[in-house]
Amino acid sequence: MLYEQTLSLNKNHFDALHLLGVLAHQINKPKHAVALIGRAIELNPGISVVHNNFGLALQASGEFERSISAFNKSIELQALNPDAYFNKANSLAGLRLYEDALNTYAQSINQNPSFAPAFNNRGNVHQELNHLSQALEDYSQAMKIDSNYDEAFVNQGIVLQELGRFKEALLSYNHALKLNPSHVQANWNKSLLLLLMGDYAEGLKLYEWRWQRNNSTTPKRIFKEPKWTGRESLVGKKILVHGEQGLGDSIQFCRLIRNLANLGATVILEDEKTLEQLLSPLEGLSQFIARGNPLPHFDFHSPLLSLPLALEITYETLPSPVPYLRAEAEKVNYWRSRLGPKTKPRIGICWSSVSTFQLDRKRSMSFEEFSKALPIAGFEFICLQKETKPSDLASLALRADIRSFGPELYDLSDTAALISCLDCVVSTCTSIPHLSAALGVDTVTLLSMVPDWRWGLDSSSTNFYNCMKLLRQHSYFDWDKPLQEAKNIIMKHLHD
Repeated sequence: MLYEQTLSLNKNHFDALHLLGVLAHQINKPKHAVALIGRAIELNPGISVVHNNFGLALQASGEFERSISAFNKSIELQALNPDAYFNKANSLAGLRLYEDALNTYAQSINQNPSFAPAFNNRGNVHQELNHLSQALEDYSQAMKIDSNYDEAFVNQGIVLQELGRFKEALLSYNHALKLNPSHVQANWNKSLLLLLMGDYAEGLKLYEWRWQRNNSTTPKRIFKEPKWTGRESLVGKKILVHGEQGLGDSIQFCRLIRNLANLGATVILEDEKTLEQLLSPLEGLSQFIARGNPLPHFDFHSPLLSLPLALEITYETLPSPVPYLRAEAEKVNYWRSRLGPKTKPRIGICWSSVSTFQLDRKRSMSFEEFSKALPIAGFEFICLQKETKPSDLASLALRADIRSFGPELYDLSDTAALISCLDCVVSTCTSIPHLSAALGVDTVTLLSMVPDWRWGLDSSSTNFYNCMKLLRQHSYFDWDKPLQEAKNIIMKHLHD
């Protein structure tokens, strides 16, 4: 390469260092780019665009604070600098300094009102802050500037979906896909919306786009054995089903193991170690492999959440043999002894997860807020959370009627046994309500206004679990009504 040849002759050639660094950034080698452009700046620190490119390389390396310093230097050297303001705003957003990011996007827009990405990215920050109407305004402006801006149509669809304007959201995703049929996020978001609306046939097909996402929580598994599509005979064959996503997903969809066994398959399930004792006795399962251990021979494989597509499952035909999980009798007896004589109704509770999942804020709440559902007398409440957020400890300590056993819940078989000793479980949308309902225990699940796709849109019941009641928000982030409904359900246990 010409730049490298130049540097071999003159290791301090400013232009070669700078431009080779820019190229390294473009081919996704940000640390190399940082080193090269950094050396160029040492030779000549007075050029604005070089500091801007240095900031971009730092940003791509995840060094947001250093990148902001670089963008500030670029702006210091050239005041009319909408690109540097835009890039700085992106780093501020990466640090979740959202108000500062909004102000900096505004500076970029003031200098260049025709720059559509600044409106789009500012809309993303408004969305993070739940300023949904402002987000829609920014996406609309971005699309006015650039009618082919597929990203803005996708982001508009996300906000419309959050507002419950589902048909409009679907139109927005479809418009993005018309502009770019291979747009990963548009296909993925459309799949979730269709599933939420009950269209499993089309939604499950598009759900396979999850493997194309850069931020997929579970990497795509590559095996020499073929993926089972539902068309191949499983008679006399071994199939490896590998868990993906969260524990709740594994608990919810492990029921399909029996379907595979009924097709003549020997079924091997690979999943998290914490599920091993709970799922090993599952009907139709021949072997459980804790993730990371060697795998035996198999003929086909399938990700767990690809089974509904391969089996042509619809919401109406969901297999729901509740209970399909059972706690170990020995562990149940231990917990009965550990809890002691029962003098009051025992209610299991779970109000949050410790997940870093981007939208966890929709399904979790503080204990102080959740406690509105808990009567102050007449019940024994059992905390089912293995871990409690530090911010909840003070308010939790005020409730002497709540017992916590987190350190004793070594895996989910322990939690299952404890749940089996309870009258009811009240929880937000974590793995806990999946577990309690799969055990056949009466379960109350509190849902955000636009919940995860598996809960649908309107019903207070679900075909996934016939012992579960769904309590839904009626306005964005307002838990008051579902919490009061949960309290009313808990109170009924006084008379049972």
